[in-house]
Amino acid sequence: MSAKIDIRRDVTRVKAVHRRRVERLGDSEPLPPCDVASLDPVVRARALQGFSQLFETEYESVVIAGFMTSALARIGAPLDLVGAFGKIVEDEIRHADLVAQVLEGLGGKAQILAQPLPPAPETISGTRAIEEVLAGMASFFCVGEELSSHIFKASLEVAREPRMRAMTSEIFTDEATHGAFGFEAAKELVRLIDEKAKGRVALRVVEAVKAFEQRLGGPLSLADKKPLTDVDRGLARLGLLPKEALLGIFYERIESHVLPRLEDAGLPIGLRVQ
Repeated sequence: MSAKIDIRRDVTRVKAVHRRRVERLGDSEPLPPCDVASLDPVVRARALQGFSQLFETEYESVVIAGFMTSALARIGAPLDLVGAFGKIVEDEIRHADLVAQVLEGLGGKAQILAQPLPPAPETISGTRAIEEVLAGMASFFCVGEELSSHIFKASLEVAREPRMRAMTSEIFTDEATHGAFGFEAAKELVRLIDEKAKGRVALRVVEAVKAFEQRLGGPLSLADKKPLTDVDRGLARLGLLPKEALLGIFYERIESHVLPRLEDAGLPIGLRVQ
């Protein structure tokens, strides 16, 4: 099992710079407190697990967004795209900090698994490099970030605990733009590669869709269709949706949003998920 690293916050002389960005230069209010004592012990334990997983996801998104920003710069993408993806890096850092605050309020720790540094960029250039960037772009942003925005929107609709609702609202505000940035970048890049390269990218996107489904606990089976428990309802009040709801959003949005928008960008996938 990999070791875990505790992630600290506000411990260096540049903490004011970071804090101002977490709070959107003063335009965002600090998270309200949470009445932890009122939470059912089982709900609290499950919430710690759920928000720990969310923290790891958001922190990994910092790595991926940073890598993608540098890749766009390396292939000479329009500066407005590089700038938009630079903003995503800052957004993901903000999200990680907000989830860390929630974890700490619940009595937990913000931790990540110890992993190797991102791989050094391959020694490729020209259209082969563009193909590689497009595959990563479509997989992580057009699929992952776009679907995540719909999940956060659904979470926001059911969250009732003020601290978790405020955190979810802040994250959704940003996530709602990330997929759009991905589709815009894909549209710019896809016209620079040939049909064979588009086919290879499409295969990578199919794998990304399957991986996202598995991350949510899919594929959905009849055994997953069962009445909500009191614990499920308690977690929903914190913005943590049950597996059936998550997969329902995934199946509907991949068909109605993600695949049509990829086709509009010039990258038809030809996939049905159910």
